[in-house]
Amino acid sequence: MPTNLITNGTFDTDVSGWNRGIHGLITWEAGRARVSKSSLIYPDGAYASFPTVAGRTYRATLDLSPVSGGAQVRVGNGTTPDAGILTAGPFTAAAAVDVTFTAVGPASYLYIRLPDSATSVTLIDDVRVIWTAEPEPGPDPDPVPVLAGHAGRLEITGRAGRTTAATSAPRIPLES
Repeated sequence: MPTNLITNGTFDTDVSGWNRGIHGLITWEAGRARVSKSSLIYPDGAYASFPTVAGRTYRATLDLSPVSGGAQVRVGNGTTPDAGILTAGPFTAAAAVDVTFTAVGPASYLYIRLPDSATSVTLIDDVRVIWTAEPEPGPDPDPVPVLAGHAGRLEITGRAGRTTAATSAPRIPLES
């Protein structure tokens, strides 16, 4: 399974690894994160940062359940959580959010943004961000080295198809 770049996306015991915005609040609620606001005036919420590589494509998934007021899911470009590469929503009902984006720098943010209403509350869980091209674990696709020889010449073909030749190899009699 590809590596989840989000720290603590399942909120099993707390909301560590997540940050609140200036007017946002994030608390733990029965195995989920509860995102709310402390101000009526400004939109805000909570976010997590994660490492990315510019030009690579990533996939973000999460379960989002607005309790009141709705929410957006934003991917920030590494400068600030709200300077976005992508915005999904607003969501006003429970949703399994699934978005892809291309990173523009060495870090990005996943930002749960609530609207201006001070009564906005959203629950989130099962947050994942993965690099979409990360290979699944499996057998090594490189070939196993092969030995071949003839008339005083030994060739070894190894990984990545490189061939090494030894021209002064001694003759070794083979028994059949």
